Amino acid sequence: MSRDPLSAGRATARYRMEVRLSAVDVGSRVVIRWRRPAEDGDEIADVLGVLAAADAASFTVRKASGELVTIPSDRALAGKTVPAAPPRRQRAGSSAGESPPVSQGEEASRPAGGDEARKGRSRTAAEQPRDGVPVG
Repeated sequence: MSRDPLSAGRATARYRMEVRLSAVDVGSRVVIRWRRPAEDGDEIADVLGVLAAADAASFTVRKASGELVTIPSDRALAGKTVPAAPPRRQRAGSSAGESPPVSQGEEASRPAGGDEARKGRSRTAAEQPRDGVPVG
């Protein structure tokens, strides 16, 4: 019985890498793992973005930065479509360093001291909120 010396004593998982992209996927968000040329040989890299072009010779991906990356098909190790990026969450009505307005029911779930506690300043007893209304 022959055992793989690399897997002796530990569980291993094997994944089959395949490029599951074609011209039909142009316009979709994709991730491609590929062998990128580097000074000291090839390195493995991932590129995430929208597939701008695909043919038998290469894949072209537009990254979020706007940069176009062309990957020769023979250097692509794996590729697939991925879901659209989740929308960025912005706090309504807040500026940098401030917390969004909080309703009375949510006040109990926030850490005592609010923003001041996170900034290293605690409130005095006179400044503690009473019934959801800050004093002082």
